[in-house]
Amino acid sequence: MLCGRDTEELSKEGEPYITFCSWEVASYIRDLIKLRESRGETVKPSSYLFTAQESNEPLSVSRFENLWRELCREAGVDLKPVKIKGRHVRIVKRGERIYSYEGKCYNIRLHSLRKFFRTVLAISGVDRVAAAAMMGHSLTAFGVEAIYNYSILRLDYLRGEYLKVLNSLLFLKEPRGMEIINGVARRRIEELESSSIRGCRKVL
Repeated sequence: MLCGRDTEELSKEGEPYITFCSWEVASYIRDLIKLRESRGETVKPSSYLFTAQESNEPLSVSRFENLWRELCREAGVDLKPVKIKGRHVRIVKRGERIYSYEGKCYNIRLHSLRKFFRTVLAISGVDRVAAAAMMGHSLTAFGVEAIYNYSILRLDYLRGEYLKVLNSLLFLKEPRGMEIINGVARRRIEELESSSIRGCRKVL
């Protein structure tokens, strides 16, 4: 399934790549697909994964961000908003720009999930090339031209590297059939998150 419109063009390097998700995430995706099918939609491999309920069109970036903030508020997550000084565009509608002087910057954003994934890969000892491949980063520095081709030929190896971090990526459920052996990694993640938030405050 596709995550958004023109996904290859919107990816980090403008080309397709392979990554993984936990069994926990997979179960939620299956529930989402069942819900959409119960509403009469025919879900196909070419269907978008995250869509607007009425049109089945892919969600816009702004809608994703709004949903993220709503979910964080419901979960009691402090987004730590910081006021932005100066004039900035608040809304772009029908070619008209509306400016505001009361904008906010959130220290915890949807992109924070991607950064969290990269941090966990790094501190869990995942091979640098494997981590870059799973993130969709360019591998030219490692002498590899196509991320996708590299991944297809090394799926078992990449899967093994991903398993190193799996327990640190679960949100609500307990690890299935594995012990949490990387408590040091979890503590390091918390330290990095704390220092990152303090650093953002100093910059802003």
